[in-house]
Amino acid sequence: MAIYYGDGSTSNDGRILQIKEGVMRTIITVSSSSDTAISGLSESITCYEAASRVKIDIFIGCLGINSSNYYAFFTLYKDGSILGNSRGQTEGNRQRCSFAMRQNPAGHMGDAISFSYIDTPGDTNNHTYDLRVAMEGGVTARINTTGNGNNQSNYPIAMSSIILTEIAD
Repeated sequence: MAIYYGDGSTSNDGRILQIKEGVMRTIITVSSSSDTAISGLSESITCYEAASRVKIDIFIGCLGINSSNYYAFFTLYKDGSILGNSRGQTEGNRQRCSFAMRQNPAGHMGDAISFSYIDTPGDTNNHTYDLRVAMEGGVTARINTTGNGNNQSNYPIAMSSIILTEIAD
């Protein structure tokens, strides 16, 4: 039973209704300068309530780029299209994205990255959220390991995930 507060809100506001998770435990290599879907970093959710919000949490366990001074541009998609306001605003010639990372020096490095965004679907339809990456200059990035991809005992193989949380409003 909900508790009703003086401002009109209830104890149901902000309650977690469901959590969905997509996990990737393999190494993915990307060399495209166009947004490329990252296998395993996609998850679907059907909200129980039309007024709910969906919190999207992205975690990249390790990202390595094989060339110095190049960016990896990550963009959040919903149902096959760029998720509206999940990117920076248009400004000059800058690359719009949800988040980005650049490594210098390249090759032996690997960095973890996290990103969160709250969407308001406004319905109870099924929606699929996924993460895509574009590489500046078409250089190679490796997700879940270092940029040079060496198979050595002192190099990581990590995991990455996308977590969708439906929050009652």
